[in-house]
Amino acid sequence: MLDQVGLFRFIKTLLLNPEKLANLLKVLVSFLFFKKGRIGGIPPVLFLEPTTFCQLTCPLCALQNPRFDSRRNQHLDLNLAHKIASEIGSKICMVILYNQGEPLLYPEIASLIEIFSKKNVIIKVSTNGHHPKKMNHTLVLSGLDHIIFDVDGDTQETYEQYRRDGNLKKVLENMRALSDVRRKLGKSKPFIEARFIAMQHNLEGIEEARRLSMEYGADQFKVKKCMSRKEEEFAGANNFIPTDFNRLPYETPNSCGYLYIFFMILSNGQTSPCCYDEYGEYTLGDISETTIEENLNSKAFMSLRHNVRTVPAKDPKRLELCQSCDLDSRIWSGK
Repeated sequence: MLDQVGLFRFIKTLLLNPEKLANLLKVLVSFLFFKKGRIGGIPPVLFLEPTTFCQLTCPLCALQNPRFDSRRNQHLDLNLAHKIASEIGSKICMVILYNQGEPLLYPEIASLIEIFSKKNVIIKVSTNGHHPKKMNHTLVLSGLDHIIFDVDGDTQETYEQYRRDGNLKKVLENMRALSDVRRKLGKSKPFIEARFIAMQHNLEGIEEARRLSMEYGADQFKVKKCMSRKEEEFAGANNFIPTDFNRLPYETPNSCGYLYIFFMILSNGQTSPCCYDEYGEYTLGDISETTIEENLNSKAFMSLRHNVRTVPAKDPKRLELCQSCDLDSRIWSGK
């Protein structure tokens, strides 16, 4: 989640904002000493899902599964974003504005970014790169810190095998346009990352995709391991998952610190344990009905933290969501 650039920004944010640093220390104390799952502060990183709309039809995406139907085509209520920022904006360090869906399809994405930018929060967005070119000017002025572009091929033929209905040229041109606007306005951000999901059909194009991405304005190029999918849930999944660069085999950790570092709010206002709850099946309350601090210390949330810290990974009593966790093996360095 935090590379060297992101970690530097994170530490700088903490040092310049004493309330954020004090909050992080409370969370650390909670992790070390509150064995029953209570948390004394707010996890410093918020995943906030702006929308579940998307214009692409990527075959391994959760949106292609009927299980997602109850969460389909939702936008976050901007008033809810104001509530979140008002309650915890002074305490958290980072907001990651993506989960399912395409964030730049959210009609008020610039306003959403500005709400948290005013709270001295690092803001990160991931996009498929198919937004109108004029939006790049808005993004640079919004206060956005980091943007990820999906560049999963070195040619259109390779790219569209997974990014169905997508156009690689449009993605690259948007990346270049954003870089050009940033330079013309004399801005240092957003930091532009090109990300490549390694799959069976595109492995040979990694280095060319890297070259193209850097030529078109990316500051960094990363290769991401492909998420494992079951063939019975995603037809054709076995045609995409590579042998060498998948996210299996893995060892599910016996204890989870992520529940103290991150928390997630879905576009419908429900809190969720983490990004692995793609279908919103393990929600832990609605923040429109309570404060975030109360929600994080609800009986359900405390029980979850206690479960993943005390129940062995292979024990049937372990939360099903956590039994297939592979968060520690998501990024492949390319070395």
